[in-house]
Amino acid sequence: MLGENRHAGKTMTVTLNAEQRSRHAYLIGASGTGKSTLLLNLIVQDIQSGQGIGVLDPHGDLIDAVLSHVPEERYNDVVLLDPSDDQYPVGFNILSAHSELEKTLLASDLAAIFRRFSTSFGDQMQAVLSNAILAILENERGGTLLDLRRFLTEKPFREEYLRSVTDPEISYYFQREFPLLKGSPQAPILTRLNTFLRPKPIRYMVAQREGLDFGRIMNDGKIFLAKLSHGLIGEENSYLLGALLVTKFHQLAMGRQEMAAAGRRPFTLYIDEFHNFVTPSVASILSAARKYRLGLVLAHQEMRQLWDQDANVGSAVLTNPCTRICFRVGDWDAKKLAEGFSSFNATDLQSLGVGEAICRVERAEHDFTLKTAPAPAVGAALADKRREEIIRRSRAQYARPRVEVEAILALAHADTAVADAPRAPAKTRRDAAPSREPTQPPAPAPPAAASSKDTVSAAAEKKTRLALVSPPLLGRGGREHKYLQHLVKRLAEDRGYRAVIEQPILAGAGSVDVSLEKGERRIACEISVTTETDHEIDNIQKCLAGGYETVIALSNDPKTVRRLKERSTAVLETKTQARVRFLQPEDLVLFLDELAAGEASGETTVRGYRVKRRYQSVSPEEAELRKQAIAQVLGGRAKGSGGRT
Repeated sequence: MLGENRHAGKTMTVTLNAEQRSRHAYLIGASGTGKSTLLLNLIVQDIQSGQGIGVLDPHGDLIDAVLSHVPEERYNDVVLLDPSDDQYPVGFNILSAHSELEKTLLASDLAAIFRRFSTSFGDQMQAVLSNAILAILENERGGTLLDLRRFLTEKPFREEYLRSVTDPEISYYFQREFPLLKGSPQAPILTRLNTFLRPKPIRYMVAQREGLDFGRIMNDGKIFLAKLSHGLIGEENSYLLGALLVTKFHQLAMGRQEMAAAGRRPFTLYIDEFHNFVTPSVASILSAARKYRLGLVLAHQEMRQLWDQDANVGSAVLTNPCTRICFRVGDWDAKKLAEGFSSFNATDLQSLGVGEAICRVERAEHDFTLKTAPAPAVGAALADKRREEIIRRSRAQYARPRVEVEAILALAHADTAVADAPRAPAKTRRDAAPSREPTQPPAPAPPAAASSKDTVSAAAEKKTRLALVSPPLLGRGGREHKYLQHLVKRLAEDRGYRAVIEQPILAGAGSVDVSLEKGERRIACEISVTTETDHEIDNIQKCLAGGYETVIALSNDPKTVRRLKERSTAVLETKTQARVRFLQPEDLVLFLDELAAGEASGETTVRGYRVKRRYQSVSPEEAELRKQAIAQVLGGRAKGSGGRT
């Protein structure tokens, strides 16, 4: 319901049907004219009727009001994205796509967003950024905006990352074309990225590879509320984050074309002060997304705000929305908007009171006056209770404690430190040419690691950072046990394994802490924290009986690893012992990489040429350096989580 029409002594309720709702609505009016009240009324009606909605609010007041109106039966449907809540950041990975269409849209839209928010941005930078984004998207490892920054900044990281890019054209661009570009074409991109990533709240959001599932938000009819208060995260960052969210909804809406029409659940996206979030996505949604059941309700104060940003979007806003609602506007807007009404002129549009509007539905001839209703009242005590409970539940379902996100960032810094550590030249060949002197003197302790052209450079260690991201803690056991389960899962998945936590075996008679499968290879990983040695030996035998060719007994405690190894020698047959490995987490990284050494060889075709691929193990010195770095970060993670449980 929009409100009431009062004419010739009669009062009629004005409503829109589902079809009209999906064809978008446009609200315009000066500050204080009743625009926000109508937005709140429409949102509350959708919530009460069980509809799926999204709200982008650059101020925060509208979100606070919406939270106070959510009924108890829909508390669990609320997904609250509040960057200012830095103690419980919600993950938002803009660089996630599941289909080729989504990848194409994302690369195009994201480049367009950075073009808009950058003071200097030419065709060369457009090509660099688009290809860099595609390098992330065309990589099984995936990535985040932090990885995108590293990709553009650090040559060793970029070279190592390109090894797993599945599109040869992207690899060719960065290996052959990118080095030919003069100067630093990525500099303006990095300036914008650094400005965006500088505030900790935003950094905590986008550092998480596993974030919100916007497909589920739309398809399950959730209540998505984005509190983009520019007073807390900065005006430009608020607008950039909002534009990224619009892009994500556009990406998911277009992805619905692979879904049967009957399965496309209606979803309405409300955007207040939407001129700040203008992207090419908005015009595309207005013209095409209706059939994918994504409806927009766009609100702002004056047309010049929109036309100054993007004239094409401004034209689309006047052309496509089925419903146009005009509150009191200024002179220029009144003259322009009056052309779209049959029964009203510019003077009428300038003479409206608070809560009064002139509306048209579908055609200019279907215009009428509208009186909106005041927002429903909610007592202060009830409003506070609802907000507190909804925030608590949303945090529990979708957020992550700050300490866990800081661990992710710590891994990135530790990885960079490993890559930048001075390394002494290795003497691998008698006739090898002498190495150049290092540009900076090596630290007296610890000694620098060796390197040579025949070994993988320390940049390969940066793969570790992508692997050690801590996901939501699931599985059985205490906190350390769960963390190690997910650590193993991430390490393995980043190396192409299918990893399952608590995989049932032996017809349900037992389960494996983490089951790893890759082709014909099956590896069971059993994790020991506080379990007795004999019980862990039983678990190992259970995994062997379940058909696993290799069993890994993993523990953070070196004494536990030693006890398990000694006990297995006494219990297991000699032939069976060869199938069991006793490792600490830092050893697991090296073990999986050694397994990959035999798998990565072969031939591929790049631009018509057959190219041999060869994986070489890291030198012992580099392996030890990597191991120490991982152990240090894991030790810090264990302390941050309060130790064992």
